[in-house]
Amino acid sequence: MLFAIGFLLSWIFYGGLMLMRAVPRYREPPRWLMHFGIADIVLLGVLLGCLAGYLLTR
Repeated sequence: MLFAIGFLLSWIFYGGLMLMRAVPRYREPPRWLMHFGIADIVLLGVLLGCLAGYLLTR
């Protein structure tokens, strides 16, 4: 159950990160959020790790 919750939360946060990059805004966010980098790697790692854990323990 925790793997499913981790997967869903990382999916939502990664979607928010991608949406933040596409939506016009008044003030520019930090540069490390605007390009593929550590935030993407961490979120994708959690997403894939939770998916693998869920499928293996199911």
